[in-house]
Amino acid sequence: MKRSVLSALSAALFLTGCGGEKPGSTKPAAPEVKASAWTNFSGDRAMEDVKAIVNIGPRPSGSPEIETTRQYIEKRLKEAGWETKRQEFTADTVLRGAIPMANVRARFPVAGQDPWSRPVRTLVCSHYDTKWFQSTRFVGANDGGSSTGLLIEVARAAAPVKEFAASLELIFFDGEEAVTGFTTPGGFNDNRYDGLYGSRYYAKELRSGPAAERPKYCVVFDMIADQRLEVELPRNGSRRLNALALEAAAELNFSIHFREGPDIIDDHVPLSWLGLEVINFIDFTSFQEYWHTSADTLDKLNPESLQISGRTGLLFIEKQLSQ
Repeated sequence: MKRSVLSALSAALFLTGCGGEKPGSTKPAAPEVKASAWTNFSGDRAMEDVKAIVNIGPRPSGSPEIETTRQYIEKRLKEAGWETKRQEFTADTVLRGAIPMANVRARFPVAGQDPWSRPVRTLVCSHYDTKWFQSTRFVGANDGGSSTGLLIEVARAAAPVKEFAASLELIFFDGEEAVTGFTTPGGFNDNRYDGLYGSRYYAKELRSGPAAERPKYCVVFDMIADQRLEVELPRNGSRRLNALALEAAAELNFSIHFREGPDIIDDHVPLSWLGLEVINFIDFTSFQEYWHTSADTLDKLNPESLQISGRTGLLFIEKQLSQ
């Protein structure tokens, strides 16, 4: 897709510059080409981050490995020009008790402004933890790894488009995985719900601030690098945003990989309690065979799937959520 777009653009610029000019005449100015984040997104680069993260090993909340993962994420974000901040908290979990956790937040700096006091329009999110198992070695290549690599690449792809990057906050949620099993979350007062610890904590903190300064949208990515990519947009997100995301997929000729899907319990849910319009890009059904098993490994992933997911998501955000 990138090659065809660039080829068409080159042809257009050639015709503009060479079409029947007389010697000595003023050459018409070439049209300004505005950079776009979605065309910058590379599935291959994202896959390199996924590999590095998976090679750390299982990364359950509270483990030394998840701290190593945090440091890796922060390093890559800073290299891309983003400022990071940890949102640390302790989660009272089922079975495992109190576990220290930390969401990693990132914002793009603008000269003369504090990025953390400036409102943003859209949250773009992933979880980076893996489910805790007592006996299974679960490295979470797709479930946790793929969307983390994608979000790091979003940071790189958006950075050259500074105004757009400044409208975003990237959030890497800790504690998305349930220790035992997900149940239907009962809202902010449901203190014993198992799972979504990081997104619930983030939403509670956001609720404590002025409503007028909250972001308007929340976009979550999860499990989006399956070899057989079938992204489902859950109906318990915004149906309006689902429709606009499907339009973006059609624009890139990726419709075969996207459809609206059933309700899913994931990190978009707590942000919806605040009234944000939320959407979740998740490939769950086609990956169920490997979900939460030792077979969720790198050989099940495809960098092309990462590119399809990342470019579609970024085109959707740039085109529909930046106004």
